[in-house]
Amino acid sequence: MTSRRVDVLHDNIDIAIRTSFNPNEDSSLIVRDVVKTTHCLVASQSLLQGHEIQNYQELVHYPAVALGLMKSRYTWHLQHLTTGETADFHFEPRLKCNDLAGVYYAVKDGLGIADLPILTVQKDLENGDLIQILPEWQSNTGTVQLVYASRKGQRLVIEKLIEALVQGLRDMIGREAGYIH
Repeated sequence: MTSRRVDVLHDNIDIAIRTSFNPNEDSSLIVRDVVKTTHCLVASQSLLQGHEIQNYQELVHYPAVALGLMKSRYTWHLQHLTTGETADFHFEPRLKCNDLAGVYYAVKDGLGIADLPILTVQKDLENGDLIQILPEWQSNTGTVQLVYASRKGQRLVIEKLIEALVQGLRDMIGREAGYIH
């Protein structure tokens, strides 16, 4: 398991499960979109110190934690859940991390606001360890994908694993927070 984007062919990987925010650019691979995951902006109570952020422009007053090191520009893509209005908020992160768990723990430790999958933070939101920032806005939506080389010559066990993964992930829609069609 790794948070880095693997090269399925070069790294000799049978199947990669990844969340992507951009269309696939490698035509030598099979990329199967399975489900979508929703994200939200979250922060710790210690960071907010009782202040409630009313508008996304106020985010500029708080440090941010970002997933990914190789970006030249960091942006949260926000969409209002009721009106459908969209807004892009550009930020300079206080901390950049290539590991989702690293971003999660940095937010829990009060180092900044981050865009995290709802399924990652749902329990923390329920028990008050984290606070959802601007709950009327959804941040990024990712696509959970299975990525593998051509099925030609693929072992039966890999085919069955792909079928089981697709069915298992799709069964989570409606049952687990953060998964949508």
